[in-house]
Amino acid sequence: MRHSTASVILDGTPATHRENLAWAAGIVDGEGYTFVQDQKHQLKNGEIRHYQSLNLCVRQADDYGVPDMLSRLSNIFGPVRPRINGPYLTGKHIINYYDWRLQGFEKTQFAVAQLWTWLGPVKRHQAVAAFIDYCGRLERRRAAAVLA
Repeated sequence: MRHSTASVILDGTPATHRENLAWAAGIVDGEGYTFVQDQKHQLKNGEIRHYQSLNLCVRQADDYGVPDMLSRLSNIFGPVRPRINGPYLTGKHIINYYDWRLQGFEKTQFAVAQLWTWLGPVKRHQAVAAFIDYCGRLERRRAAAVLA
Protein backbone atom coordinates (compact mmCIF):
# COMPACT_ATOMS: atom_id res chain seq x y z
CA MET A 1 0.00 0.00 0.00
CA ARG A 2 1.32 3.41 -0.97
CA HIS A 3 1.00 6.21 1.57
CA SER A 4 0.68 9.95 1.16
CA THR A 5 3.89 11.97 1.29
CA ALA A 6 2.08 14.75 3.15
CA SER A 7 3.73 15.67 6.42
CA VAL A 8 1.23 15.06 9.18
CA ILE A 9 1.35 14.27 12.84
CA LEU A 10 -0.51 11.15 14.03
CA ASP A 11 -3.69 13.06 14.87
CA GLY A 12 -3.91 14.41 11.30
CA THR A 13 -2.70 17.97 11.95
CA PRO A 14 -0.12 19.34 9.53
CA ALA A 15 3.47 19.04 10.73
CA THR A 16 5.49 22.18 11.30
CA HIS A 17 8.80 22.67 9.55
CA ARG A 18 10.59 21.94 12.82
CA GLU A 19 8.71 18.64 13.20
CA ASN A 20 9.54 17.74 9.61
CA LEU A 21 13.23 18.43 10.26
CA ALA A 22 13.14 16.24 13.39
CA TRP A 23 11.56 13.46 11.33
CA ALA A 24 14.16 13.92 8.56
CA ALA A 25 16.99 13.78 11.10
CA GLY A 26 15.64 10.47 12.36
CA ILE A 27 15.67 9.10 8.82
CA VAL A 28 19.20 10.38 8.17
CA ASP A 29 20.31 9.05 11.56
CA GLY A 30 19.08 5.57 10.69
CA GLU A 31 19.48 5.32 6.92
CA GLY A 32 21.66 8.20 5.74
CA TYR A 33 25.33 8.94 5.37
CA THR A 34 27.54 11.93 4.64
CA PHE A 35 30.56 11.29 2.44
CA VAL A 36 33.05 12.69 -0.05
CA GLN A 37 32.90 11.28 -3.56
CA ASP A 38 35.56 11.47 -6.24
CA GLN A 39 34.11 12.70 -9.51
CA LYS A 40 35.40 13.24 -13.00
CA HIS A 41 34.10 15.34 -15.85
CA GLN A 42 35.20 15.26 -19.46
CA LEU A 43 35.53 18.66 -21.10
CA LYS A 44 34.63 19.31 -24.74
CA ASN A 45 38.33 19.24 -25.64
CA GLY A 46 38.60 15.72 -24.23
CA GLU A 47 40.47 16.73 -21.09
CA ILE A 48 39.29 15.00 -17.92
CA ARG A 49 38.95 17.05 -14.76
CA HIS A 50 38.87 15.37 -11.37
CA TYR A 51 37.10 16.87 -8.39
CA GLN A 52 35.41 15.86 -5.16
CA SER A 53 31.87 16.46 -4.02
CA LEU A 54 30.38 16.42 -0.55
CA ASN A 55 27.14 14.43 -0.34
CA LEU A 56 24.31 13.58 2.00
CA CYS A 57 22.53 10.40 0.89
CA VAL A 58 19.67 8.18 2.03
CA ARG A 59 19.13 4.83 0.29
CA GLN A 60 15.83 2.96 0.31
CA ALA A 61 14.45 -0.04 -1.54
CA ASP A 62 10.95 -0.31 -2.96
CA ASP A 63 9.68 -2.61 -5.71
CA TYR A 64 6.79 -0.26 -6.53
CA GLY A 65 8.63 2.96 -7.37
CA VAL A 66 10.23 5.81 -5.48
CA PRO A 67 9.73 5.24 -1.74
CA ASP A 68 7.37 7.73 -0.10
CA MET A 69 9.98 8.42 2.55
CA LEU A 70 12.38 9.78 -0.08
CA SER A 71 9.66 11.91 -1.65
CA ARG A 72 8.87 13.38 1.78
CA LEU A 73 12.57 14.16 2.32
CA SER A 74 12.60 15.93 -1.05
CA ASN A 75 9.59 18.00 -0.04
CA ILE A 76 11.27 19.04 3.21
CA PHE A 77 14.52 20.03 1.47
CA GLY A 78 12.93 21.26 -1.75
CA PRO A 79 14.72 24.64 -1.95
CA VAL A 80 18.14 22.95 -2.21
CA ARG A 81 16.85 20.59 -4.91
CA PRO A 82 17.78 17.10 -3.78
CA ARG A 83 17.82 14.36 -6.40
CA ILE A 84 16.30 10.91 -6.26
CA ASN A 85 18.22 8.50 -8.47
CA GLY A 86 17.23 4.98 -9.38
CA PRO A 87 15.96 2.40 -9.54
CA TYR A 88 19.15 0.39 -9.28
CA LEU A 89 19.23 -3.37 -9.11
CA THR A 90 21.38 -5.06 -6.51
CA GLY A 91 22.28 -8.55 -5.41
CA LYS A 92 20.91 -11.88 -6.46
CA HIS A 93 17.51 -11.03 -4.97
CA ILE A 94 16.90 -8.22 -7.49
CA ILE A 95 15.76 -5.34 -5.30
CA ASN A 96 15.03 -1.90 -6.67
CA TYR A 97 16.73 0.73 -4.59
CA TYR A 98 16.76 4.50 -4.82
CA ASP A 99 19.20 7.13 -3.62
CA TRP A 100 18.00 10.48 -2.27
CA ARG A 101 21.00 12.78 -2.54
CA LEU A 102 22.11 16.29 -1.86
CA GLN A 103 25.37 16.92 -3.69
CA GLY A 104 27.70 19.84 -3.17
CA PHE A 105 29.26 21.58 -0.20
CA GLU A 106 26.64 24.30 0.25
CA LYS A 107 23.62 21.99 -0.09
CA THR A 108 25.08 19.38 2.24
CA GLN A 109 26.17 22.00 4.77
CA PHE A 110 22.69 23.55 4.72
CA ALA A 111 20.95 20.22 5.28
CA VAL A 112 23.31 19.04 8.02
CA ALA A 113 22.92 22.39 9.81
CA GLN A 114 19.12 22.09 9.61
CA LEU A 115 19.22 18.56 11.06
CA TRP A 116 22.02 19.03 13.59
CA THR A 117 19.80 19.48 16.67
CA TRP A 118 18.22 16.04 16.19
CA LEU A 119 21.14 14.04 14.78
CA GLY A 120 22.71 11.45 17.04
CA PRO A 121 26.43 11.41 17.87
CA VAL A 122 27.36 8.83 15.22
CA LYS A 123 25.89 10.81 12.31
CA ARG A 124 27.24 14.07 13.71
CA HIS A 125 30.72 12.55 13.83
CA GLN A 126 30.30 11.14 10.31
CA ALA A 127 29.25 14.55 8.98
CA VAL A 128 32.13 16.37 10.67
CA ALA A 129 34.60 13.78 9.34
CA ALA A 130 33.22 14.20 5.81
CA PHE A 131 33.49 18.01 6.01
CA ILE A 132 37.08 17.76 7.29
CA ASP A 133 37.96 15.26 4.56
CA TYR A 134 36.41 17.46 1.87
CA CYS A 135 38.14 20.64 3.09
CA GLY A 136 41.47 18.82 3.41
CA ARG A 137 41.24 17.53 -0.16
CA LEU A 138 40.33 21.00 -1.38
CA GLU A 139 43.34 22.53 0.38
CA ARG A 140 45.71 19.89 -1.01
CA ARG A 141 44.35 20.47 -4.52
CA ARG A 142 44.80 24.23 -4.18
CA ALA A 143 48.36 23.81 -2.84
CA ALA A 144 49.22 21.47 -5.73
CA ALA A 145 47.87 24.01 -8.24
CA VAL A 146 50.02 26.77 -6.73
CA LEU A 147 53.12 24.59 -6.89
CA ALA A 148 52.47 23.51 -10.48
